[in-house]
This record gives sequence, C-alpha cells and structure tokens, in this order.
Amino acid sequence: NYAAIIVNGSVTCPESLSGHLGQLQVNGSTVIYPDDAILLKRTFVVDPVFVLRAKKADYFAQRQVVLVDDRLDVAALVNKGVKFLTRQAIVAQPLLEQAISLFEDETDIVMVPQGCAFVNDDLNLDEGAVRKYGGKLYINGDLILSPDSEKALKKLEYLKVNGDVLLPQRLLDTFETLDAEYDTLKLVKGTLISDRPKVK
Repeated sequence: NYAAIIVNGSVTCPESLSGHLGQLQVNGSTVIYPDDAILLKRTFVVDPVFVLRAKKADYFAQRQVVLVDDRLDVAALVNKGVKFLTRQAIVAQPLLEQAISLFEDETDIVMVPQGCAFVNDDLNLDEGAVRKYGGKLYINGDLILSPDSEKALKKLEYLKVNGDVLLPQRLLDTFETLDAEYDTLKLVKGTLISDRPKVK
C-alpha cells in the first residue's frame, strides 16, 4: 500500500516480499534471504549463548559467520541441525572439522589459528590491545599503528586485516617479519591523525 520509499543505504527482505519492491528507490544494495531463515547480524560472532539458544533452522548472515572461540560446543550446533547461510565463515583450526557441515558448499571458509581473536572494528595497535586480544588477530576493519606501537607489534604472532594497515615508515622492517595478510599497506611518514572530524 505504500506510495514510495527512498532508501539511502541497503534493503534486506525475505524472498516472498522481493516482488513488492518495485516502488523502492535504493541507493545501495538489495539483499534477499529465504523466508524460513532467521536473520542475524551481517557479521555474526557465534558465542556460547547462541549455542544454547539455537534450534534446527537456517540462519542468514549477509557477510560472515565467525567461530573462533575454542570453547564453543560445535557438536551441539551440528546435532541441533543448525545451518548458516553466509558468504564467508571464519573458523578456528581446531573447530574446522566439526564446523564444516554447518555451512553450504559455496561458503568461503577462512581458517585461523587456535587462540586467534576476532576484532570487528578498526584497531589502534598498542600494548593494551595485545593484552586484551592476545597476539593472534583477525581484524575486520583497519589496523592503525603509531610510532609507539613497536613493542606491541613485536608481540604479534599472526595478523590478518580485512582492511588497510596504516604504518609508520620506521616500523616497516618490523612489520614485514610478521608476514601479515591485509588489503592495502599505507606508509605514514609524518604524524597520523585519525577519527577527528576537525583539525586546527
């Protein structure tokens, strides 16, 4: 019954409603998911509470599902008949064999080492971040290093950045010994100022 809807962003809707989107003006993407699926966050991190609540159903996460907590009872999810519909799955190596049946064959599976922490945001690398997350990191965002990041950088054992790395020029040699994976490496020669809408 609507006359018009203008969306400056994305539209997510069940398949049965997809035929009624003709009057939508969408300045972004349109995501259609199966009617019988339960909609999750675009990036969904599986935790012990989800394992307890889960039921036999298809769960739809548009971008990715993350299973990196070694304590997760993956067998319980399998026994309940849980199925994840998603483009990518990030799975800790010890969980991979059990977790593989939770995903469709076309799902891109990314295996990370045991003890790897998933950070779903940009991260400023310092010793506090290493104390919080440990030395194995998967960052779903950008990694920002300052000249004071050298000690923290030397403590990293594994690093994958689903985004850009902003790195002071003088830390380049130390960073390259890590053999990290990332989208783009941006070398900063001066002082990096980030997350500031105005600068004087």
